[in-house]
Amino acid sequence: WPQLKNTLCPNMRPNIALAEKHIFHLARERMGFDPSYETYLAKEQDRDLISKFFFKFHQPPTQYIDSNGNVMVYAPILKCAESQIRQGMKGSMKSAYKHVGMPGNLYTFFKTYMPKLTPQTKPPCVITAVRDPISHFLSGYAQLEEFYVQRQDEIRVTTSGADDDSLDDVYSKELFLDRMFTRYRQGSTKRFEQFVDNILSAAKSVDSYLFNAWQAHIYPLSGVLAGLAEANVSLTAYLPSIRNLTAHWPVFVSEACPGVVFPEGFATSPMHLKVSADQHGSSTAEKGRDCRSAANDVWEMGGDAAEALCILHVMDYACFDKLEVPQLCKDVYSDSSFINVVESEFAEEIDVNPDS
Repeated sequence: WPQLKNTLCPNMRPNIALAEKHIFHLARERMGFDPSYETYLAKEQDRDLISKFFFKFHQPPTQYIDSNGNVMVYAPILKCAESQIRQGMKGSMKSAYKHVGMPGNLYTFFKTYMPKLTPQTKPPCVITAVRDPISHFLSGYAQLEEFYVQRQDEIRVTTSGADDDSLDDVYSKELFLDRMFTRYRQGSTKRFEQFVDNILSAAKSVDSYLFNAWQAHIYPLSGVLAGLAEANVSLTAYLPSIRNLTAHWPVFVSEACPGVVFPEGFATSPMHLKVSADQHGSSTAEKGRDCRSAANDVWEMGGDAAEALCILHVMDYACFDKLEVPQLCKDVYSDSSFINVVESEFAEEIDVNPDS
């Protein structure tokens, strides 16, 4: 496992080429997709967009500058308490810091915006917070279902596209008719299993539901590292849990960025959070609770969909090695059908036991 992690994410830089080449293929295989399906997708390249962006997505960061010009950059990850962190930092740092929200992405920020904002004599302190990758995906799914309830009149998914002249082969009909996760009751395990299938099948029938900003809620944690790597910037440190965030985050930031001058008492004072209009409430809304519960059940059952989720998140567990790998995922990563494909990327034999 240590060598496998180094192949997947050397020096916390995700091997995107390997991920794009193998991860979706392995997950589709685990879900029982016909081998000829990927040949079909290769001919319809626009249908496989999600596998191209899945491992690369990253949010624009937030920058804080102290009175001496030292820079701290928070690289947010959706569904990892990013709204709470932004709000708490803004409230804790007050006028001593310049809060800059940057549209775009990490690469644009570091290569274009930051050099103009402040001359750099030393590297910025770049930090983020993460959580268990599977829990992150399940929570993101519940969030998407919450959005769906709120705006279903605007983004209602139908099968009307099945009559399109360009959709005259068996795969297209299957995508539009048989693989529609919205055919199943919201809050059911079957709907979540079909959602995972739709992600893997790059079902264009759910464009209005998945191929927009909403799907970012389910993208892997390691996308933030891909963005930093593209800008040739390293992550300084990460908080491996968002539990008890108000108390743990200030301490973490102070220890991770010792060169940055913080307001007096910052590290010892919990962040103060207010209820924000940006909080969507998927954890408290009835539909969100039902959908998350169903997703949890699918994960706990440990079937094909759960194993496929392990494969989709192997980059996260490889990159953020403070996170504990679930036993199901350990089993998947140790399976010959998984390791032989990844091992083909390098010659030497490796120890595949995640416990080693």
